[in-house]
Amino acid sequence: MGQTCFMSVVIQCLIHNPIIRNFFLGDGHDSTKCDREICLSCAMDEVFTEFFASDKTDGFGAVDILAKSWLTQQGLFRDQAGNEMQDAHEYLHFVLGQLHASNGGGTDLSDEEVCECIIHKSFYGKLQSDVTCEKCHNVTTAVDPVMELNLELQGRGSAMDAEVHGTIQDLHGCFDRFTSPEKLNNYNCESCSATDQGATKQLSLSRLPSVLCLQLKRFANVSSTSSKLDYKVQFPLQLDAFTYTARSRRSKAVGSEMYDLLGVIVHLGTIDTGHYISYAREGHQWFRFDDSKVTLASEQEVLSADAYLLFYIVQVISDKRLVILTTKHNLMSYPMDTATATSDEPIELSKDTLEALRQFYSEQDERRRQFEDLNAQAAEDADLSSISMEQFAEDWNASQFWYDDETASILATQLLEDAEDSSAIVIISAPSVFVQVKRLIASGVVTARPQLYLLEFDRRFAVFKEFVHYDFSDPTRLPGTRTPILPACCC
Repeated sequence: MGQTCFMSVVIQCLIHNPIIRNFFLGDGHDSTKCDREICLSCAMDEVFTEFFASDKTDGFGAVDILAKSWLTQQGLFRDQAGNEMQDAHEYLHFVLGQLHASNGGGTDLSDEEVCECIIHKSFYGKLQSDVTCEKCHNVTTAVDPVMELNLELQGRGSAMDAEVHGTIQDLHGCFDRFTSPEKLNNYNCESCSATDQGATKQLSLSRLPSVLCLQLKRFANVSSTSSKLDYKVQFPLQLDAFTYTARSRRSKAVGSEMYDLLGVIVHLGTIDTGHYISYAREGHQWFRFDDSKVTLASEQEVLSADAYLLFYIVQVISDKRLVILTTKHNLMSYPMDTATATSDEPIELSKDTLEALRQFYSEQDERRRQFEDLNAQAAEDADLSSISMEQFAEDWNASQFWYDDETASILATQLLEDAEDSSAIVIISAPSVFVQVKRLIASGVVTARPQLYLLEFDRRFAVFKEFVHYDFSDPTRLPGTRTPILPACCC
């Protein structure tokens, strides 16, 4: 398939976006009724269906998306056929444009006023530019649609050498530079008719999107030479964007617009040769995606990455009547006080999307309640042999090997063959097999009661007394002496 990592990282971030996911898993785009000859939304629908509805554990190759990216008439990558590295940011913009066009949008992403497509409901915001004349102090305001913000890694007009690496910056500093006043010369003021006048320009956000996409501009041209800026940029798990809104700058109001980090795209290597990887969050667990290799990642690893693209999702998702708190344990909704609303536009989602989000988080709440009950039983030293793997389904990717019941039962039966009371069985990163072993022993199918160990990264399985924490990303580093050399092992 050629060099496709630029495409893979973008698709991973879209797959793990709950708004986009609920759209495609719902009735958002019906590929059976689509009459477009080459439709990227149909290909994306196939990805979501395969990813969330299939029992496959050997991965999924998004060949159809790649092929349709090349074949579409607007295909930015049509002539490259995968033989050259592409820019993930450009591919993201291309994909969003295609999904916009095939889901009720027009031919241009700027058709925001009448567009109700899922892309505008997710990524669409408004950037406000205020230019103040230094002579008469008149303010001229212009508002433009944006799908992402492009943040400089060095101050505008700075003489900082782009070849100097290792400089540490932070995301708030990038935002501060983006929204700081900029001196203009030769400004012609329509209010006082002054020409060649000095003025000040300042940017702010008049409408925040549901999903805030940030590009850190790591690629620069200095003296006609292209280079990559390898500055370290610190970014938070939670971002308060209120400081950068027009309402904050205009009224000096106090407030918050909180976002949670959802995905990170990283470019490794130089500007000429490189490789893309990504991090995405599923529930409270982070994963690292490197082509076909998927591993668990810690928050520390994510936050230490040299980010190129950042995706934040708003904690409060609202329409004109309801506000939904999406990151709390329980969903809460209440009427918005329109009397206190400012001229800034609220973040809006359609009724269908809001209902899908309600259902999604309601299911998460139910899973959480079930798991709290399991913890309570474990604390009372109750018999947990009747537990089903469905009770752990919320974060199923947290384990390296997740088998269906039939396969897990076959493996469990093989492990218990010829087992005796003195036997010891260790199961590594395969909790579904462990659950089946316990069920078989409890059912009386086997008479032996061997010593069991579950070496597992996912701490939810600590409800079992046989649990031993084990990081399979460092497979040779086994837990202490608690687990002996065992004659029977499944991993």
